Amino acid sequence: MRYAAARMAQAVPLLLLVSVAAFAIMQLAPGGPTTAYAHNPLVSGEQIAKIRQAMGLDDPLPIQYVKWLTSMLRGDWGYSFADGRPVLTVIAERLPATLLLMTAAVTVAVSIGSRSGPWRRSGSTRSWTMR
Repeated sequence: MRYAAARMAQAVPLLLLVSVAAFAIMQLAPGGPTTAYAHNPLVSGEQIAKIRQAMGLDDPLPIQYVKWLTSMLRGDWGYSFADGRPVLTVIAERLPATLLLMTAAVTVAVSIGSRSGPWRRSGSTRSWTMR
C-alpha cells in the first residue's frame, strides 16, 4: 500500500508536466481557432476579436492553461472546429477503428518477435545461431 501511494505521488508531477507540454505544443502550432475566420471576407476583424475574447484567447497563457486543464479534468474537451460536434463524441466514434488497428499491429509485432526471438547473431563466426 505504501509503495502504491509513493508511485501515485510520483505520477502527479509527471502528469502535470505532460499536460503543460501538451498545452505548449498546442499553443506553438501555427494558426489557431480563428484562422478560418481570418480568411473569410464576410467576417470582420472586430468579429474575430469578439470570437477570440469569447474563447478566452486574449487571456494570459497561465490563465488559459488553468481553464484548459480544469475543462480537461471535467471531461469538457470542447467542440471540433471541423464540424462543431463535441470532441469526445468524435473520439468515441473513431476509437473502435483505432483499437482494431492497434490490436493488429501488436499481433504482428508479437508474431514476428516470438518467431525471431530465439535467433541471435554470433559475433565471432558471423552467422546466425539458435539460442
